[in-house]
Amino acid sequence: MHWSNNPKELRKRRKEAGVTQEQLSEAAGIKLSWLAAVETGRVPLAGPKGRAVWRALARIEERKSRKTLLSSLIDERGFAEYVSPRLLEPRETPEQVEIRKLRAQLQRLTQDFDLMKEIAEIQKEMLALHKSESGEQTARIQELEQQVTDLRNLYEAETEAALAHARAEELREKISARGEEGH
Repeated sequence: MHWSNNPKELRKRRKEAGVTQEQLSEAAGIKLSWLAAVETGRVPLAGPKGRAVWRALARIEERKSRKTLLSSLIDERGFAEYVSPRLLEPRETPEQVEIRKLRAQLQRLTQDFDLMKEIAEIQKEMLALHKSESGEQTARIQELEQQVTDLRNLYEAETEAALAHARAEELREKISARGEEGH
């Protein structure tokens, strides 16, 4: 992969690959506004973001050339209906699968942490209200206790959903592996 700091070359290659700025920015994990600024020459195409853009474009180009090659081979031999569409997509390496799973787990843990932090803040307020309890404060305490219960129920439901999603993902991978063994 040839990397360049030339924004005109990036724009040319992106257009040749048939992707929009939005698609490329999403694939590279960078902001669309940054990519637009790079292509217009307002921001230099360098550093980690620049490398991320070129790597994403290389993946897109590779996927496109792979599809073109496989499509031409399949068409010449006339057995397109027997080839799995998954063969046209690059396979994730075990490291990429692990990274994807770890990112999802990190996202769930961050959500869990935020939820637990919210519960702790509510409980802190409840403790302060308990110390100087009056009729009005008792109603507020009950309201806060209900919020804590609702948040805990939400946490349990999200945890169950995450576990179900993980089990479904494992089953998809097993089914996919079995399907590929049959080809």
